[in-house]
Amino acid sequence: MRSSVRVALAASTVLASLLVTTTGGPAAAAGSSLKVTTIGRNGSVLSGSILQIVDVRTRQPMGGLKESGNSIALPAGQYVVVSDLREADDETLGAAVVTVSGATSVTLDARKGRPVRVSLDAPGLGAQDITEAICVDGAAARVSSDFMGSGPAGHVYAIPNTSSLLRFAYLSRWNGGPSETYAVSGAGVGVPASPGGVHYAKNLATEHVQSNVGPNGGPSQDLSFVPQGSLCQARLQVNTFTNVGWGGPYPYTAHLAAGKWDVRSDEFSQLGGAGAFHGVHDLAAGTSCSQTFYRAGWAPARFLPYMAHGEIRLSVNNMFQDPYTAGFEVGSKTRVTLSRDGKQLATDTVIGNDGDGGPNEFSGSASGAGWYTLDAYAVRYQPGVTYPAGMLSPSTRAVFRFHADPRTAQVAPGGLSRFLIGGLDTYGRAKPNSTTPVGLFMDRADPHNGTPYKADTAKTVQAWYSTDNGKTWHGLPVTHTGSTWSTNVPNPAEAKVSLSAKVTDAAGNSVQTYSNQAYAVR
Repeated sequence: MRSSVRVALAASTVLASLLVTTTGGPAAAAGSSLKVTTIGRNGSVLSGSILQIVDVRTRQPMGGLKESGNSIALPAGQYVVVSDLREADDETLGAAVVTVSGATSVTLDARKGRPVRVSLDAPGLGAQDITEAICVDGAAARVSSDFMGSGPAGHVYAIPNTSSLLRFAYLSRWNGGPSETYAVSGAGVGVPASPGGVHYAKNLATEHVQSNVGPNGGPSQDLSFVPQGSLCQARLQVNTFTNVGWGGPYPYTAHLAAGKWDVRSDEFSQLGGAGAFHGVHDLAAGTSCSQTFYRAGWAPARFLPYMAHGEIRLSVNNMFQDPYTAGFEVGSKTRVTLSRDGKQLATDTVIGNDGDGGPNEFSGSASGAGWYTLDAYAVRYQPGVTYPAGMLSPSTRAVFRFHADPRTAQVAPGGLSRFLIGGLDTYGRAKPNSTTPVGLFMDRADPHNGTPYKADTAKTVQAWYSTDNGKTWHGLPVTHTGSTWSTNVPNPAEAKVSLSAKVTDAAGNSVQTYSNQAYAVR
């Protein structure tokens, strides 16, 4: 296992003792500039230290990353200057709040940096890594960078600053073993004279993580724990890199300081990122929590068709969704067909989550009030990627039937069914000739795109299963208790089992969801 700590610095960092000199009067304001000099802990000038400059008024970064030692043209105004004063063995974060008018210069001196000290009274701790960040308060954009403000204990420093514009955060991680870690975090306004903190084992909570294999489109995953106590803390993360280069399931245990943590798994293919899934847990001291990734039963979720400007639209970015966690899977090709009262109106093939930043959305013109059917069939698709052999849920489908009028903007009625499959092993497999319980969670989410949205409830729920990849389907009895719908699937001796469920409301609107080869029996 390879261990590391990653950090995305927010749009800033801090300064303690800084020297600002300005030459030129108001007449020079039209040609204002800033020159930043950085000095290392040994007193030598550091050339080319990475800088980030943030406009205090707008809280926006001024272009991309810069380098110290250069004269940087800027409009007159107030800025936060961020710098990572990196040396061979030490890392110091520093920033200055600077008013630029004419030719302005500022010096950031790493010798003014104070060591970031973090302690934990747990026994048997391994090597300690510390990560830090200094952020601009209320920044509209927090820009990530490729450099880290982190290192081993005793080699990480921060330059104190009392400015209320700045926020400081730290995260400390200790190895507890091949599949275990300890992590604590803290934050505050400004950068304290003694950055860091004292933590106690009694105030830790335990997070048990299980990463499964089966529906994953990428053959490897890593695991991160991100503190959520403040926006600046959320720039830091413990990244275990637990499963890079190896595609088997694994357990992991993290002992975390009480508070909110985002537990995240990133998935990788031959081309890089293939997906990201996460769950935010509010951990109380002394308690335990669990998180499982990559359970079987991936199917369409979250997004429903909607009527807007006389068109029926559907995002195809969520055709492959883990039924238990939030997140996304990269790579899909969806064939979408729109018809009204049995007459086809439009059809298109849409690529979903391809990294181009576009809406990845189907749209087709409506043709008056009536009953519409939108049929979306998706397959895994990413050019250059070889998907794992035997991958579960290689294709999915959702068929929406709803009444709509192009004169009325609305999110379509109905709800998608998530398949909550129980009794499987970490490879998404059931035992031969067993019975597999399946919960049917009704998913009707507001797209939050301004389209009028109304709640809807299921009147009837039907379910089917197939053991020949959808050639033939067998009906299943569905049990309804309170708000819970469920069924049980009789498994053969060996097969890949596909699942389908149809949810119908009181007005006759319906959504039928399919997860093809949802789980295996062997």
